[in-house]
Amino acid sequence: MNQCDPLPHLAAHLPQTRVIHLHGVGARDHSALTRQSQAQLAAALAALRRENYRGVVTLEVFGETDFFTSLETLERVLEINS
Repeated sequence: MNQCDPLPHLAAHLPQTRVIHLHGVGARDHSALTRQSQAQLAAALAALRRENYRGVVTLEVFGETDFFTSLETLERVLEINS
């Protein structure tokens, strides 16, 4: 799993960010969000809410299975943290 904390980068660049690409990093880049720390994903999504982010958020994955499991992960994280 990616151990890089996205929050400092997000805080530094969010004011000028127009598009955010969410994806997992596993054996290959742009895999399902199931490959990412759910705590980090929840924290990043909470930061977007807190900062009232109005840009675009995309799921940048390459494959139908990665897409659907990423959607399920997003739904679960958003439900838990709403």
